[in-house]
Amino acid sequence: MERTLYRIYLYFILDVLVLFATIATAIFLGELFRATPLNGTAQQVVSPDQIRQPAALAGVAWVTALTIGGLHYWLIRRNIQTEPGAARGWVRSFFLNGIELLAVLVAAVSGSVALSSLAGPQSGGAASGFGIALAFGLLALLAEFERRRSVPEPGAAMIFQRLHYYGAQIILLAFLLSSTWTNAIRQSVVSILVNSGQLTTQCDNYGYYGPYGSGPSTYCYVERTGSSYPMQLGLLWAAVVWVTAIWLLYGLLTRDDTRSSLRLVFHLLSYVFSLVYLLIGIGLGIDLALRAALSLNPQAGDLVSGNDFLSPGMFGLLFVSAYLYLLLFSANHGGMGLRQMKPLLQAITAGILAVPFYVGCVLLLTNLVESVVPGGATITPESWAAAGAITITGIAYIPIALWLRAQTAVSEVQAPRRGYVLILLAIGTLAGAVAVVLLLYTLITNLLGAPLPNWQQTARQGAVDLVVSLVIVGIYLQAAASAGYMRRGRPTPSETAAPTTPAVAPTTPAVAPPPAPPASAPPASAASGDTLEAVLDALVAGTITREQAVARIRALFPA
Repeated sequence: MERTLYRIYLYFILDVLVLFATIATAIFLGELFRATPLNGTAQQVVSPDQIRQPAALAGVAWVTALTIGGLHYWLIRRNIQTEPGAARGWVRSFFLNGIELLAVLVAAVSGSVALSSLAGPQSGGAASGFGIALAFGLLALLAEFERRRSVPEPGAAMIFQRLHYYGAQIILLAFLLSSTWTNAIRQSVVSILVNSGQLTTQCDNYGYYGPYGSGPSTYCYVERTGSSYPMQLGLLWAAVVWVTAIWLLYGLLTRDDTRSSLRLVFHLLSYVFSLVYLLIGIGLGIDLALRAALSLNPQAGDLVSGNDFLSPGMFGLLFVSAYLYLLLFSANHGGMGLRQMKPLLQAITAGILAVPFYVGCVLLLTNLVESVVPGGATITPESWAAAGAITITGIAYIPIALWLRAQTAVSEVQAPRRGYVLILLAIGTLAGAVAVVLLLYTLITNLLGAPLPNWQQTARQGAVDLVVSLVIVGIYLQAAASAGYMRRGRPTPSETAAPTTPAVAPTTPAVAPPPAPPASAPPASAASGDTLEAVLDALVAGTITREQAVARIRALFPA
């Protein structure tokens, strides 16, 4: 314990000092870049006096880091020489991977923000972003160089390294890749529409009636034409390349780590995140098509406003494909195997698709009830289009679920469908319980003379939710019961099915084990009618021992 606390102290002091020097360097570089085109339209003439303060801070920070931090680094190397196991321990892995992860994320965020700000209509103040990106990028390279000097041991040390690798990938995907990709795609569509004459005003306010809500949209696109716009669009795609390159680099670092459970978990989460984006894009596209079919006159501006289906759809399709490849690659190269991976992916995909399908069913049934009951809410064509779009978005859940059931029936891999069925059953049960509470609460408060505002519509909504929940519970309760998923301690039908009797008897019958030889051998005399052939047959059949056969042969042929 004492040695562990000592190492924690050494690495903590070193990390803090190096981080302080990096921040001071970023401030200095930001001031330096203000006088360059990296600051965009806010490029300034920086006087020597404006440089001296950040330069002095950076100098003091590095002198401190090189002296005090250098002393602690020397102590770290000496500790590794005396105790070689420290180079592979969890303390070193935690601090090195932690500071590298922090440096990579800061560099990725600041670099993408700086590039995107240069592409904006008022492209100023990007210098500090480039300074931070450069300083923390160098820190990440320094931490990676030091980390590669040793290989972490299995256990906590390896877990910290994998959390760094796969955590960085999913953070980049969720917070940077999604925003940079969708922004670049959207602005590219804006460029195409502007140059084709479909968007002619500088700022439009289009009504938003997408499948995920309705209301006024305040999205305002900037009409950029002329020679500057291609460069601005190129900067947006440069931000995409910057963040994507970092994500790809982590993929290369982990290409051989195919047996990791953390890799599987994080890649499955990334697949789900990408699939949600893809479904949003599909839903918005279907909504736009249904609005056109219902003669609601969608406009070109909807493609970059309420019904922007291209940017989430293209991003989702790209990264769903990427993570499908990564998951199947790892399964085929030392992971769980394709036989287990394919039903797992089917179950996850079907479960995600089930959400928009049943939500859409609730919306469609609500619209139907409200349109037929006296005094019901007014249902607009936009509401029908939105409900239909959500339902159609998830309708692929039905064939995928049926395919999963068919594959599970002839396979020993039961866990993916078992989890899928029980999770859908749990969701249906909880949704039904909430619907019952809502319905009873509405009715009881009305009977007590304290009705809720618009209590009739609230009660109808609770009844609709309850009906759909009962359908879900009925489907998956029957599926769980028929497959034996809810029987404690009992195997599934595929595990208990008796083997069928073959139509043709096997060509080689099973040979029963020979009986144990008698405890005492009979007298060594030739039996009546004994022949050499009979003795050998009895020996081969195992009815007599070798000693008995020898005795009988000697009796047949006395010396």
